[in-house]
Amino acid sequence: MRVGIQHGQHSQGAQIHAAVAPQQGAVVIAKQHVNAFRETPLAQQLQQHGVAGVAVVGAMSHMCVDARVRAAADLRDTVTVLHDACATMELDVEGTKVPAALVQTTMTTAFQFGHAAVRSTQAHLQGQ
Repeated sequence: MRVGIQHGQHSQGAQIHAAVAPQQGAVVIAKQHVNAFRETPLAQQLQQHGVAGVAVVGAMSHMCVDARVRAAADLRDTVTVLHDACATMELDVEGTKVPAALVQTTMTTAFQFGHAAVRSTQAHLQGQ
């Protein structure tokens, strides 16, 4: 089962790009919150289709991906984060710049600490 999560469905620039358009029969869930499980049918769809594990990709690693990983782990799903299919950005904390690469490394390290397996997309697709 393939599920697409779309944030801010009616926001400018939120349209799904043709290169990653959902395939026929794919479920697309519109979300309005950082956590894709909050006030959406995502958990019910996964349960209804017998999905025990999820692979998480997307942006931003320090926001939406983080919330999705932790919520899925709370539901006892097997969670895998595909680190090279996630994005983040440079953050500024009271004038201190935190480079995007450091944010990404920090987040993937945190995911591995009791929440998810972290793999490359290639390793995941090859079943490793």
